[in-house]
Amino acid sequence: MAQSTRSIKPLNEPVAVEVRTDSAGMPREVRLADALPFSARRRRQQQKAPPRTSWRRVEAVSDMYKINELWWRGEEEEINRLYFDLWLDNSRRLTVYRDLAHDRWYRQAG
Repeated sequence: MAQSTRSIKPLNEPVAVEVRTDSAGMPREVRLADALPFSARRRRQQQKAPPRTSWRRVEAVSDMYKINELWWRGEEEEINRLYFDLWLDNSRRLTVYRDLAHDRWYRQAG
């Protein structure tokens, strides 16, 4: 018997993120939630406390590329993004993009 599709969750959903850039618009720092042990994360969630965050310095931009699709559908449906593959100061690799149509930054989950 077929199951309802209402419980399907999209994968790799982007998450809004704060990014500080240099004068050329290149990412220099990214604000991320601090890594906490599971028990500490659970306590913070139960207390409804916001996650602790810190700024991580960008050590290198390993790749940069632009995607511009669906522009003919207008600003609300247009996909106009500038992607950056980053190496952070804690040796973590991270992909972020700037939504050029709405001037917002996102972290690509995955």
